[in-house]
Amino acid sequence: MEQKINKNKLFYKILIILFILIFVFLILTIRKFIIISSLNKIANNIQNKENYYEESYTIQGNSIAIKKSYNKNSKHLSNIKFLGLNITEDRELTIYEDETSKISIIKSGQIKKVFFDKETLGGNFELNTFDYDSYGSSFWNKLYFALVSKIKNETINNTDCYSIETLHGCKIWVEKQTGLIIRDINVDYITDYNYEFNNVKDENVVKPDISDCQIE
Repeated sequence: MEQKINKNKLFYKILIILFILIFVFLILTIRKFIIISSLNKIANNIQNKENYYEESYTIQGNSIAIKKSYNKNSKHLSNIKFLGLNITEDRELTIYEDETSKISIIKSGQIKKVFFDKETLGGNFELNTFDYDSYGSSFWNKLYFALVSKIKNETINNTDCYSIETLHGCKIWVEKQTGLIIRDINVDYITDYNYEFNNVKDENVVKPDISDCQIE
């Protein structure tokens, strides 16, 4: 009889422990779901900004890509320089877009080539924000993302962020107040970002001269 009572006590203890674990898991999942939804909403709002400067540094192996992007109203200008131990000549990609034209200029050493319209390379000028919509915006997709991701409070580059890590080993640091991505670590590269708002002037978004370029 006493042995049966002890077994019952052990069974109830196990049930209590399981209940506590499930409760904690649910609380953490709900927290992540709320954070994901909130960041997505904030990021969508900041995408409406029309005057901003974005600077990024991407390290991959022994090379680094330095990108400077200026955006003012309907005009956009980005320049990416590629540097590395095995890069012995100037390598740049310049991208420009306004209401009537869209061009990309590739420079490799002394050779410069220009591409127009549909052939334009890398013509995405949106702010680099947390974009959950790329995973699907339904309730179940958000819930699944909350289940499989890890979200922590972290400070990086003197900025309060959420670090978000997925099953694929990708990790981003998202600024809590803006939804802007401050750092992005993937399997092969790491990128740091800086942003400024309302400081871009007309002279920063002048259409590049293509008179010395080969037309592709």
